[in-house]
Amino acid sequence: MLDAVEININLNETIGRVLVGVILFGCTTVLSLLVGKWWGHYQAQKQLDALHFFDIVNVGFNLLNDGSLRIRTIFETNLDQIYRNKIQIETLKKLAKKTTADHPLIDIPADDAWYYLNFLLNALAEKFTEGNAREACGLPVTKTRFSLFLTCEKVGADRLHKIRAMLVRQDLLENFPYNDTLPALEKEYHKDRILTLRSAAKAYRTKPYLFLPFEVVL
Repeated sequence: MLDAVEININLNETIGRVLVGVILFGCTTVLSLLVGKWWGHYQAQKQLDALHFFDIVNVGFNLLNDGSLRIRTIFETNLDQIYRNKIQIETLKKLAKKTTADHPLIDIPADDAWYYLNFLLNALAEKFTEGNAREACGLPVTKTRFSLFLTCEKVGADRLHKIRAMLVRQDLLENFPYNDTLPALEKEYHKDRILTLRSAAKAYRTKPYLFLPFEVVL
């Protein structure tokens, strides 16, 4: 009889410990979810308030034709849609945060620059497959050679700060026509982009590894 009572007591204690464990696990899981949700919201709000979006990359043309500057976005996406390696993403974000108003190009180490640019180039090439298909079929096409490079412009607290992959015609980087003057601008604040392009033209001569050629076929 006593043995049965002891077994019953031990069983109740075991069940009690299991229930406590389950309850603690459930509470911890819920708390973790709530904290994670709060932290994500906090980070998003902080990013929005500061206008800093370092986890986004904007890819676009910088066109200097007929004496005017035109800025045209090709696509914009999250970095993790371009780079699959988290360390690579975090490294790029850290480098982007180090740029200044006077030095807007992201200064990627020479040994790593090709890898960062080539991932972007592959994503970019998907937008221009029609021209390559025409060329493969022997149809007439027009080819223009651009250079691809990465920037993060710091041009004021009221402006968006994000990573930008810029495309500029290669001949313009080799002989930039607006070192001392400005082209016609679609918007007044686009004059800051000319400063970036001047920096790019200088870096093209001193740090060519920060640039990757990209041929547009149409």
